[in-house]
Amino acid sequence: MTELSPPPASRYRLQDLLGQGGAGQVRAAWDTWLDRPVAIKTVPRQSGMDGWREARLTARLRHPAFVAVHEAWDDGEQVHIVMERVHGPTLKDWLLTHGSATVTEACDWMQQLAQALAEAHAQGLLHGDLKPSNLMLEEPATDSPTTPDASRTSARTRLRVLDLGIARRIDPLATQSQAAPGPYAGTLAYMAPEQLRGEAPTPASDLYSLGLILLQCLLGHLGEDGPPSLAQAWRRLQGDWPDWALRDAQDRARAQQWPAGLHPLLSALLALLALTAQAQPRYQLEKVVEISRHGVRPPTAGNRTE
Repeated sequence: MTELSPPPASRYRLQDLLGQGGAGQVRAAWDTWLDRPVAIKTVPRQSGMDGWREARLTARLRHPAFVAVHEAWDDGEQVHIVMERVHGPTLKDWLLTHGSATVTEACDWMQQLAQALAEAHAQGLLHGDLKPSNLMLEEPATDSPTTPDASRTSARTRLRVLDLGIARRIDPLATQSQAAPGPYAGTLAYMAPEQLRGEAPTPASDLYSLGLILLQCLLGHLGEDGPPSLAQAWRRLQGDWPDWALRDAQDRARAQQWPAGLHPLLSALLALLALTAQAQPRYQLEKVVEISRHGVRPPTAGNRTE
């Protein structure tokens, strides 16, 4: 007679609460079978979110920026997703501490995000909810002594992408994304204009959110004091970049020091309408990578692109 296996939950020892929201909670845990730290996301059925769908979509992605899924199970009331444990602050928390990032840091992080999105889009997936709280800066492994500024990036920091709970499948022949929440699913403050108008998101919508995150990293804000808000998002619909973003002389002076190519890249990412071939998502992903690799030096006289 075959013995029944113990329930999956019995192998994990729950630890601290890492995060909680309307779609469930994430707790640190210890895998007692493999002696490793993990994170367990619990998605209640009553939340209206499909935990199995999130687990399967996340497990499909192989880019190292996406958090790995180890296993999942359903206890009848909740779906439990066991994931790789990532140590480090969210980008939101990092910005609250530091205010803004250097051009080198911001471009490096957005290069990593752009490359991860390129893989997701190639597999037919949109993230749909990109924002600083869904991005984590994984602390680099190092045995060197801590320096006074070690909280910045003395070694290369890996950017990790979290929370594919409202990820969508792309159907280029459809006017609506497939098997996904409605167009208003996500965080309104980081939504693309088409989503705010109630239209279905596209890969370009992820790129608009990337542009907002890049801008927030560079300036420490999205055009106004206080946290990003729906009111700010609606005001962006009424004006053009950079009018709504560069709020004072200090911002304009900082923007003057950006490397060649960064200003027009932001202009393309934050355009209200994608009208040209150069506004297409794959082209913009390539530009993010190009600028992060070659354009992080301050511009010299005569070579800055306005």
